[in-house]
Amino acid sequence: MVYSRLIAMAGSISITAMGLFLMAPPVSAAPIVVAAPADVVARHVSYTDLNLASPAGERTLNRRVGAAVSSLCTEVVAAVDGSLTVKYAALRCKSSAWGQARPQISRAVQRARDFASTGTSNIAAVAIMVAVPE
Repeated sequence: MVYSRLIAMAGSISITAMGLFLMAPPVSAAPIVVAAPADVVARHVSYTDLNLASPAGERTLNRRVGAAVSSLCTEVVAAVDGSLTVKYAALRCKSSAWGQARPQISRAVQRARDFASTGTSNIAAVAIMVAVPE
């Protein structure tokens, strides 16, 4: 009876050890390589000098963002052959960049209006940033 308990215990230890061995990674495992994201072209647009609570300040910010979007997409598309492919790529780039910028512009304007009316705002002050992959 003692021998049967010993054999059962040795068996269970062996099964547990084998399970742990199979779950453990090999010592000579190849390192895991995480690929970096594609290069991105970005533009930051500051508005610290603007009064965004005024229509003139908001128009100026929109012009600055428009210039940044144009510059960004000219750099990304880089071809000027006038083909439909290039025009479509530029259109997609501008659409993507403006899609990123509009909510940021809205938050910046709302922050300025909050400050103008109450002297405080829950919205953090940041520069507007647009980015697209190269």
